Amino acid sequence: MKIKIVDTLIKFLVYPTVIFIKREKETKKERRDRLRTIKQLIKNFKDQKLKYPFGIKEMKKTTEQSKIISDANRGTNEILKRYGLPEFFIPDENIHIINKGWKKFCNFLGNNPKYIGFCYFFRQLIGLLWVENNIGLVRHVIFHEMVHFKSFRAMAHISTASKPRCGLRIGEMGLVFDEAITEELASLFSGKNIGAYIKEKVSVRILIDKIFDRNLDKFISESEVFEMFVRAKFTGRLWELARIIRKSFPDKKDVFRKLFWLKTDAHLKFVKSL
Repeated sequence: MKIKIVDTLIKFLVYPTVIFIKREKETKKERRDRLRTIKQLIKNFKDQKLKYPFGIKEMKKTTEQSKIISDANRGTNEILKRYGLPEFFIPDENIHIINKGWKKFCNFLGNNPKYIGFCYFFRQLIGLLWVENNIGLVRHVIFHEMVHFKSFRAMAHISTASKPRCGLRIGEMGLVFDEAITEELASLFSGKNIGAYIKEKVSVRILIDKIFDRNLDKFISESEVFEMFVRAKFTGRLWELARIIRKSFPDKKDVFRKLFWLKTDAHLKFVKSL
């Protein structure tokens, strides 16, 4: 599969540097669809007054909630700044805190209601279930979803489908890496371990330890290896990560591709076997 970066940086009000990726030969219809998507994203950012079905209630932001959103914006912007990426703030209006009808809200937007938060980039919003008397959890989840939102890097055409490139993830590929790193960053921000994505985090921690042990001449500590994953997530540049993984496990054929494609349980089993 050959892809190339379109020489156009999409200028969003909310996200200034989303890159759209296309195949070498893009049909007129594909180009038309791509441009339509861009226009729709801009429209969605401006239009956050959702017409909810009956039974859904969105909270009006309290001063405390607005402060959490502001803190999360500053925290995520510090990460963007660290890698020379443009900073931006996600407004309160784009974060929808629901205190009634969470399942209906998720179904309305096509998301899984078993999670208490989600980032829906194409609707330019973050959805959150309000958890009474647990402001630490709310703070953690908002930061987690904001990390997802701000690490959206590109749209990629894979085969005949258009897949979002979000952090270390393209569609469903790279899910273990992406959720583990996102959750670790959220824990660093909130000071809480909420017990989410446990297997994913264990798998990536084992991998980081093994990479460090095999590259003592390159890294001073495991935290430097972790930083390499974070850098790849926000910049979208996977080559450094792929190269060090292949170098660390030269006897394993297609090791990076397997780590990128495998689902949670298979990923953990494979990492332990390295």
